Amino acid sequence: MVLVNDSPDDELLLTNLALENIVLTLKKGNVINFKVKFPRKATVAVIGNKLNQAAKHYTKNSQLEDVIQIFDIKTDVSIQTIDLKIITLK
Repeated sequence: MVLVNDSPDDELLLTNLALENIVLTLKKGNVINFKVKFPRKATVAVIGNKLNQAAKHYTKNSQLEDVIQIFDIKTDVSIQTIDLKIITLK
């Protein structure tokens, strides 16, 4: 099971800042890479367990209730898919 910010939920409500700082972890093992899809943007491939600069740039332009999908999470154990829903704070 992949944890997002230590949460096992498969749908999370996050601010843009919280999304920008997400960390994907496992109880055992490591996240090697993953992909993230933002609405109206190209899919971003990420190496490691944190968003890269390209993905962080897209988080700053996310709108209220955009659904961000994190998928093809490669770990040294399995492949997972997680959908995240962002809520921005004004």
